[in-house]
Amino acid sequence: MSFNSSEKSKHPPGLAVLFFTEMWERFGFYTMLAIFVLYLDEYFHFENVGQIYGLYLAFVYFTPILGGLIADRLLGFRRTITIGAVMMAIGYSMVALPIPENPELEAQVRAAEKQHAIAMQNYKERYEAARRRAQATNQALQWDEREPRYTGPGRTARRVIFLLALIILVLGNGMFKPNISVMVGNLYPEGSPLKDNAFNIFYMGINIGALFAPLVAEGLRQTLGWSWAFGASAVGMAISLSIFQIFRRHIIHAEIGHSSKSVVQAEDLSPKETKQRVTALIIIFAIVIVFWMSFHQNGFTLTLWARDNTSKLFGIWQIPPGVFAAFNPLFVISLTPLVVLFWGWRRKKDKEPSTPGKIGIGMLLTAGAFLIMAVAGQAGGDYGRVSPWWLIS
Repeated sequence: MSFNSSEKSKHPPGLAVLFFTEMWERFGFYTMLAIFVLYLDEYFHFENVGQIYGLYLAFVYFTPILGGLIADRLLGFRRTITIGAVMMAIGYSMVALPIPENPELEAQVRAAEKQHAIAMQNYKERYEAARRRAQATNQALQWDEREPRYTGPGRTARRVIFLLALIILVLGNGMFKPNISVMVGNLYPEGSPLKDNAFNIFYMGINIGALFAPLVAEGLRQTLGWSWAFGASAVGMAISLSIFQIFRRHIIHAEIGHSSKSVVQAEDLSPKETKQRVTALIIIFAIVIVFWMSFHQNGFTLTLWARDNTSKLFGIWQIPPGVFAAFNPLFVISLTPLVVLFWGWRRKKDKEPSTPGKIGIGMLLTAGAFLIMAVAGQAGGDYGRVSPWWLIS
């Protein structure tokens, strides 16, 4: 297939539609995820916060298999994405519902929270006193007292609807997430030189949404409460759905198969080709499982670390824990152009690593990041508070 000069230099308008659709969907997703663990811990006071967080993300990654099958065999991409977007908007709205707690239980929870806050303040004062004594005598800090944990009752009024909302959200995500990425590729004929660049642009939209989401989530949580913060997720999802529907004429041709307007037709694979692709996917799965297991500590252990183990920035501002989730997309947006330039420079010297080599470098960098946190723990974070620059770095 040949391409004229205009085809080589101009992206179709459908890319902008999918860019903003995904950007606002990711805004909704990361708005909730930035404060998800904090909500489980500080509002519900669940004992098994990690298990709930892990199961939620596990189904977020498993349900796209179902969503892909539905799109491929039954509904097509646009209908499946639309259903997924509606389900997620409903799910976020359910999480945001301000259901009042039983007054007697609410009074018990607030009393227990107050006791816990006093215990935490006393703990911090003891730790700071011990740290100052160690500094004054030039001795190593001897401290093995753990932070006090919350031991009171948990709130129950929202639990059932919250867990039901999570089920709706993971199903909606499975319908939405895999299919919109496929549609990006299907905007371009096979062999188009613009396709790789299109995905770079598309993923930049993901990171823009992820950058602003934690800032909005923490801002609303700190000022107006949990429901307003989760409500922002619903608003983001509603904007995403509106963009997708209003400008759908620009993406009709990105459906695979049966329409004569489709740029990409369904591909018939031989059993051998199918086996090769499945094998390649299994190898990729084995690699990315380890990576995402590490990456999503960002919303769990690192968020709790930010809350419990970081001191004030420059001794002035205590950064809200959810805000730390914004640093990752900020660095992605700011450093990606430099990385692209670096690999281009290496390519000109014929020294660019292979794709598996780049993945290996990424895994080593990820390991190095958690090594930094291990050192931060030894430097005082295990029992007290250390500079937020450990976590940012």
